[in-house]
Amino acid sequence: MDQFPVAKDLCDTYTIVHGIHPPNGTDLMEKFVEAFQKVFANLDEVVEHVDDEIYPGADGALYGAG
Repeated sequence: MDQFPVAKDLCDTYTIVHGIHPPNGTDLMEKFVEAFQKVFANLDEVVEHVDDEIYPGADGALYGAG
């Protein structure tokens, strides 16, 4: 994490996830937190894929990463 101090500071102080409102609650927020933690725990792998082509599928999911 020392490689990205500005990004870490922004995430620690300014990251906002919109759309968390009833009927969504704590369970959804915890999933967002887990996702952010997973990304930041694996930044080396994330950086390896920074230039991967990603495209939406007909089902709305994103494909192409990895």
